[in-house]
Amino acid sequence: MVKIRLKLTGQDMQVLGQCVLMAGRKMQISGLDSLLAANTLENLFIRMYKLYAPNRDKITLRLSLVEVFVISKFVLPGMMAEAGTLTFFVASGISESIDHWSEREVNLYNSMKPQN
Repeated sequence: MVKIRLKLTGQDMQVLGQCVLMAGRKMQISGLDSLLAANTLENLFIRMYKLYAPNRDKITLRLSLVEVFVISKFVLPGMMAEAGTLTFFVASGISESIDHWSEREVNLYNSMKPQN
């Protein structure tokens, strides 16, 4: 199973956690896809809450592909809308990290695929 790793500071983890929680609360459930997204955000927030420790400098958050997709689609756009704020800068770093790991995993997957 593919896992995307995000290395976050405690402050970045707090900002992301607040945005994940708010995105999940604001989401309008209209079908199975939005229900899956809301459930994923809720479970991710609970996992982040359990993982967070104020005395740790760095926290590595391992995300599944579904979690990466939901964060990219529902959380990061809202965070990027607040240009010039701490939330914006945290979102920029997370977005770059997700892009880096996603590209790596795609290249790895394509290299392992049998060539016909």
